[in-house]
Amino acid sequence: MFDLDDTLVDHTGAIDRVFIALAEERSWGAEGLAFLRAEQARPVDNIESLNLIIEKYGTGETPDQLADLLNDRVLDASIMFDGVLTALARLRDAGWALALVTNGYEVSQRRKLRDGLLELFDTLCFSGTQGVWKPDPRIFVAAAANAGFPPESAWVVGDSWGNDVAGAAAVGARSIWVSHGRTPPTSPFAADVIVPTAVDACDYLWSL
Repeated sequence: MFDLDDTLVDHTGAIDRVFIALAEERSWGAEGLAFLRAEQARPVDNIESLNLIIEKYGTGETPDQLADLLNDRVLDASIMFDGVLTALARLRDAGWALALVTNGYEVSQRRKLRDGLLELFDTLCFSGTQGVWKPDPRIFVAAAANAGFPPESAWVVGDSWGNDVAGAAAVGARSIWVSHGRTPPTSPFAADVIVPTAVDACDYLWSL
């Protein structure tokens, strides 16, 4: 069971690429780019950040209009990490059943499943469609059932310790944490394997 954002697809990088382009288009300069990045990093409601951006730069947009613009551009800018397609295809060719389990709404997340990525999965579970969000064990149970295997026999691959590693533990599955070079957090849950990228995770599974 694979996570999508920042596991298979570079979502965080897409946000930054959109911010860079927006600051350049609107002549906000380095200060504007820094402001956008700082707002993205703050643990506040998105509407609050959007209102601050509109107030600071007088964009003439409503928060909903700016949110739609940013979301649309981020979806277009979300691209697969290098090597992901080949690595997943090799797993599938080796007989692995592949399930996608992602927090997000189907209409948005499907737009990221392009360039051959969609066709590699046996089942897709979107939290917005399922009505439960990772790490709720029900979404992992549903994905496993749809793909035809018991959850306790599965591997969960993802970049979020709280969503993917904890979610795997909740259903008795094994987990691979995609660290992107980060240090594991202090947690009651342990990942079975830690690797830098999803490609490394696929290579590990292929070797079993």
